[in-house]
Amino acid sequence: MPRTRPICHSGRSAINLDKNSASQSQFRPAQLISRQNLRVAPTPAIFSSDADRGRASAASHKDSRRQLGPWRPFLLTAQLLYTALGAVALGLGLGACFSPPLEPDPWQEVAGEIQRPELAEIAQRAWEWHLERHPIFASNQGDARYHALLQDQSKAARSQWSRRMEVLAEDLRSIPADTLSDEDRVTHTFLLEYAQKQRVMIELDLVAWNIDPRSGPQVDFLTQSAEQPHATPREREQMLRRWSAMAASIRQHVQNLKRGLNDGRVAPRHAVETT
Repeated sequence: MPRTRPICHSGRSAINLDKNSASQSQFRPAQLISRQNLRVAPTPAIFSSDADRGRASAASHKDSRRQLGPWRPFLLTAQLLYTALGAVALGLGLGACFSPPLEPDPWQEVAGEIQRPELAEIAQRAWEWHLERHPIFASNQGDARYHALLQDQSKAARSQWSRRMEVLAEDLRSIPADTLSDEDRVTHTFLLEYAQKQRVMIELDLVAWNIDPRSGPQVDFLTQSAEQPHATPREREQMLRRWSAMAASIRQHVQNLKRGLNDGRVAPRHAVETT
């Protein structure tokens, strides 16, 4: 069977049936839209006026409608369907190009052997929140979801973290410790102390005055090159995104320290000079 192509009409060309083909009543759809039965007759490229151009286009269109006859509705429907399918395909292709792929969650058994279901759910949530708050730590643990991220030390991010720790502590207190097994009680105690400690650190506003020569961006960023995954194109793209965000992260740290300095809160001289 001869190859087919969609039929269209524009002001530059008109579609005519081949003179050697049979009458319209003998055409089948496959024959009607084949290359052998169609030829494209270009209209003149130069017109003396816009009116001449319009009359030529109208005449070509009228001629094509007359020769296509009863098959015209079918062909128009096929053309619309072809155009719609092409638009959908293009949209899906662009979406796949610009939408970052979702990374798999590697932590399927965080709760381990925790017996109480409520405590297991809290442990799962606490772990996910910890990874989200500490993306470099998460990345170094092999969690590809955070390979491109750095910690957000903005006021909004710190406030959200404090609220999460408050909710975590409240949920843990709703589980009486004396109703838990010995193993679950240890987990319960650890998680509660963790939530309380994180809230205290936020209240102390350490980012506004604490300078640590053994930690902080001046150390973490330098050592991250040895830890950052870069074996695949996706990992190298994530690495570039993380490296590109380092300048903004350093500016964020500087702004927090300036805020503490304006309030009269500073780190010890030795820590500043050593750093």
